[in-house]
Amino acid sequence: MRQSRFALYFSIGLFLVTLCTIVLLMVEVAPARSNAPFMGIMIDPGSSAPIVHLPNRLFNCTDENQQFRCQASLKEQPLQITFDQGKDYIYFLQNCRATYAGQATNCQAAQGGNMTQRGVLSYYSLTTNLGLTVPELKALQRQYWLTNLVGTSAEGFIWIGGWAIAAIGAALAIGLNWLEDNLLTRSFTSLSSGFGLALLTWFVLARIPYTTLAQYGINESTWRFVLPIITIAAGTLGSILTGFYVSRRTRPALKAVTSLLMGFATAFLSWFFFPIVLSVIPEGWWLRIPLTVMFGTATTILLLKDTGRSIKFFSCSVSALGAFVMLLTLITHLGLILGFAD
Repeated sequence: MRQSRFALYFSIGLFLVTLCTIVLLMVEVAPARSNAPFMGIMIDPGSSAPIVHLPNRLFNCTDENQQFRCQASLKEQPLQITFDQGKDYIYFLQNCRATYAGQATNCQAAQGGNMTQRGVLSYYSLTTNLGLTVPELKALQRQYWLTNLVGTSAEGFIWIGGWAIAAIGAALAIGLNWLEDNLLTRSFTSLSSGFGLALLTWFVLARIPYTTLAQYGINESTWRFVLPIITIAAGTLGSILTGFYVSRRTRPALKAVTSLLMGFATAFLSWFFFPIVLSVIPEGWWLRIPLTVMFGTATTILLLKDTGRSIKFFSCSVSALGAFVMLLTLITHLGLILGFAD
């Protein structure tokens, strides 16, 4: 048992270090940190020469006379790119013109692009080697290794990476709750339940039409202010009730209320979770409702039984679902905010 605990805590520590490293790398190379009007520049000479992806943070750009003028230093030579701004939308760039070391080079729009906080930004390609040798191009690839690893497929990496991180986090949550019953595990179970109940509250209330709210004297601005407060209050209530329950401090009346609330919360977490799993099985979407009902009902029954084993199963399942949804939400929102995905 001691070896199992050591392996588990070592895995959790390694996971947290890896997660922090990934987040820091995402922030470091985020397209949204640059003022450039594009996602990135590719050097694509064709034939057998390597394709080099240059990050947009490499460029210093100015906006004047309805043009974007961007400049970077590449192998101690200036790379200058000029775009005409779009008439209807300034980031629909036109007439890409580029020079390297004073020599004109072909510049054109490339495939790929994402919606950022400034709008839709695209990738652009320089279709020559800029007079650089293959070893020099490979040296640039190594210099900007992370940008070249991701290329123009950042959204796919975010999706796959986020799913993998969330799945590993869920597995670790199950292991921790199975081996331990302490303040840490109870707190995380409570947090997961509260998070699920908060999501459920937001999902239900956010769908109320403004016309319906207006009948009760609630305008749009008031509702936008009140809705987060209600959501946080519901999540806090769910966390507190679950905390009392897993600590075996709940009276019979509150036990029934807690069981029903956590059944709904688990059902909603399952509703959020299953589309991700079943998306790889096109015929499996019809299972979403029965599986969600099954998980919600099972959670309610487990809590009503109020035995040590039933609480253990509840803690493992809710913590796993909570870890998965929270981690996936974190990575997805980071990807959106930092400009990697839309």
